[in-house]
Amino acid sequence: MNRRNASYVLPSNTRAHYPLVDDKLLTKAICERRIIPHPVFEQVTVGGTPDIRVILYRGAPAMAMVHLPTRASRGRAPRSAYRSRT
Repeated sequence: MNRRNASYVLPSNTRAHYPLVDDKLLTKAICERRIIPHPVFEQVTVGGTPDIRVILYRGAPAMAMVHLPTRASRGRAPRSAYRSRT
């Protein structure tokens, strides 16, 4: 774990949890088990978890991005779509 990530992650986790927060594959598996995708994604995603990110500028949405695992990528490499507010 690099220094920047450690400064965010370690203060919020007890020492017993360090192996969990430092293992990216385990963290991903835990998150994907807990995330329930909205039914709207069922027709466009395959074998992965859709990811929507909203970029804020001064507290207001400025851009949004969605990653969708697709059939073309066999659910592994997401396709990205960007929408900028102009």
